[in-house]
Amino acid sequence: MKKTTLLKQALKLRDNPPFGEVKGLMAMAREYQAETNDYFVRGGRGERVRLLDEAAFFRFLSETVQMPVDSFTAIERALGAESRAENIAATGDSKSSAVAPFAKTLLLRRAGESPVLYRDEELGRLDDIRRVVAVENAESFLDFETLDRHFQPQAFVYLGGQPNALTRTFLSSREVLFFIDWDIVSLNFYDDFACKSKSLFIPENFDRLLERYGNEALFLKQRYALRESYSPETGPIIEKLEAYAKVLEQEIWHDPSAAH
Repeated sequence: MKKTTLLKQALKLRDNPPFGEVKGLMAMAREYQAETNDYFVRGGRGERVRLLDEAAFFRFLSETVQMPVDSFTAIERALGAESRAENIAATGDSKSSAVAPFAKTLLLRRAGESPVLYRDEELGRLDDIRRVVAVENAESFLDFETLDRHFQPQAFVYLGGQPNALTRTFLSSREVLFFIDWDIVSLNFYDDFACKSKSLFIPENFDRLLERYGNEALFLKQRYALRESYSPETGPIIEKLEAYAKVLEQEIWHDPSAAH
């Protein structure tokens, strides 16, 4: 399927389209979900398609079209590109595109060092790394002082909103501590992520931070993604999010204005 066709069908998922209108996309999504156990869309013949997890859906779309796509607005920008130059930048359709290669890289920082971008053929240089902290947000990943002071892994890996296949492959054989947003979408992502072993970082003062700095608007926006059941690790956190009707972004934890 052409990228443009796939993006057009992906855009329709914003409005729960009939299955027949996105049949091609659904075939690709089902294959991807079977391989990754990352379930983000549901629907069959004669039904309307329902998007279950936006973050996981955009991870699938980014990997499939080999470009960063993190929202329906980003899809619209790509489809609306008017010139060839804009189209190359937006969709990576050109062999000379600088966007697609970054979908096949790993951004990693060894403790006490600066971040380095690794390609697939360079991952052998990281065989000695077994314990990592996976960081969701760029602001947190670049806050070297805070991370180095509070964590003692061998390295930090940047997840972003949609970790690509190379990042997932690297983490699948590591012991990973996830430093992610404490929101519905991120906790769904955590439960679905496969690693050698994994744990979730929760601040000691989580309840107070959630009550004082929690984001109510984001909770309401993500409420559609709530699942019927969660793992023993994420279940208690989800219960707290529901009790306060708020979610907490990880930047709050290391914000100097928030007392710990």
